[in-house]
Amino acid sequence: MTYEDDELKEIKRQVDAKLWRRGLLGLNFIAWLIGTGILAVVDAAAVEIVAVTWFGLVLFHGMMVILWERRDHEIAVEVERRAQARGSEKLKRDRLYRLSDDGELVEVEDEDDTPAKLHR
Repeated sequence: MTYEDDELKEIKRQVDAKLWRRGLLGLNFIAWLIGTGILAVVDAAAVEIVAVTWFGLVLFHGMMVILWERRDHEIAVEVERRAQARGSEKLKRDRLYRLSDDGELVEVEDEDDTPAKLHR
């Protein structure tokens, strides 16, 4: 497996995670619509309590998705800012970073890949 394949896999994983978050939010909203409709037919009095509470949870879920995406963006901005502060215009091509599963920024290290190989 080449270095580019590993990088592409990491990019795909990050994009999939972002789309998964948004998809679950959409699913939660659709479930709220359907659940509220069914509840209105079964017990109209309960709709006032359940629908409002559930919608609050949908809003909370939406806020969390926005915060997760904003966090990812802010990490990328901070990495770029620190690279510029060290005197380079952009991150060095031979130094790549990724987010670990627990959200920490980790430098990708592979001694076999030199900057010349990265530009092929």
